[in-house]
Amino acid sequence: MRKERIFDVFFEQELRPLIKDLDTLKAEQWEKAKKAMLKNGLIALAVAAVVLLLALRSPGAFPVAIFFALICVGISVAFGYTGYTKDYSEAFKAQLINKMVGNIDENLSYAPSSSISREEYFDSKLFTKGVDRFKGDDLVTGTIDKTDIRFSELHTEYKSTTTDSKGRRKTTWHTIFKGIFFIGDFHKDFKTTTVCLPDYAENFFGGLFKSFQSANRKGASLIQMDHPQFEKYFKVYADDAVEAHYLLTPGMMERIVELREEYDHDMYIAFVDGHINIAVSVPRNLFEAPNLWFKGDLQPLLKEYNHYLELGKEIVEQLNLNLRIWSKQ
Repeated sequence: MRKERIFDVFFEQELRPLIKDLDTLKAEQWEKAKKAMLKNGLIALAVAAVVLLLALRSPGAFPVAIFFALICVGISVAFGYTGYTKDYSEAFKAQLINKMVGNIDENLSYAPSSSISREEYFDSKLFTKGVDRFKGDDLVTGTIDKTDIRFSELHTEYKSTTTDSKGRRKTTWHTIFKGIFFIGDFHKDFKTTTVCLPDYAENFFGGLFKSFQSANRKGASLIQMDHPQFEKYFKVYADDAVEAHYLLTPGMMERIVELREEYDHDMYIAFVDGHINIAVSVPRNLFEAPNLWFKGDLQPLLKEYNHYLELGKEIVEQLNLNLRIWSKQ
C-alpha cells in the first residue's frame, strides 16, 4: 500500500501534466485516423462492389468474393488507423515510461526499441527450445546498489507445420516465453549452473516429468529442497547439489517465494556464469500506449506498468543480502 501511495503522489505531480500534453497529440492523431479510416474504407468498398458485381456472373464464386471483399475493407480501415498511432505511441514511451524508469532509480536508462539479445536469452540456460521468432522491446539497463541489471520484454516462439488430408500445409506458432526477462550481475561467482523452473508441469505429468526435465537439462539433476512453499512453485535442477543448496539458502528461497507471490506469474530462475537470469511470464504486452480513442484515466494502467518496471529493483533488494556469501575471485 505504501508503494501505491508513493506512486499516486508521483503520478499527480509528475505524470498528469505530461498526460495533458499527450492528450492533445492523441486527439489530433485520432481525428486524422478517423478521416483516413473513412477514406480507405470508402475506396475499399468501391473496389469490393466492383468485385462483387463481377462475381455475380459466377454464382459459385460469389460467397468467396464476399469474404475477400470484407477482408479487404477491414485491412484498409486498419491501415488507416495504424498509420497515425506511431507518433502517439512513441511520445507515450519517451515521456511517460521514460519518466517512470528514472523515478525508480536515476541510474537506470530506458531504450524502448531495444531488448535482451538472442544470445543473452540462450546463455541464460532457462529455455532450451529452438526459437523461430524472437521479438523484444522496452530495455531497461543500469546499476542498482552495485548490481548491474538489464531487463526487457521478450516474446519467443517456435513454429510447427502440419499437412491435412488434401495436402495443404498449415504453420502454427507456439509461444515459448512471453514476459519480462531480467539479467543481473551481482558480482558473485557461481561455479556451476542451478536452474529453478515452474512446478506446474509436474502437476500434469507427475513423476514422468521429473525424468523428462532432468534429461533436457543436459546432465543436471533434480534437487530436493527443504522449503515446502518454494517447492510448491519451483523444481530445482543443478550440476552440483552441494552448490545448489549453498546458493539456495532458506533466506534466499524465502525471498524468491516473496517475489513469485508478489508478481503472481510463472517465474524461471537460473544462476549461471556469475549472473542471475529471471524470466517472469506475463501474458499481455506491457508499456504500450492505449488506443487513440481511449478516454479513461491512465493512472491504473500506468500503476500496473510501474509495478513491472520495479521488478529489477525488487530483485536486487530481495536477493542482494542473501548473496553476500558469494564473491568473485
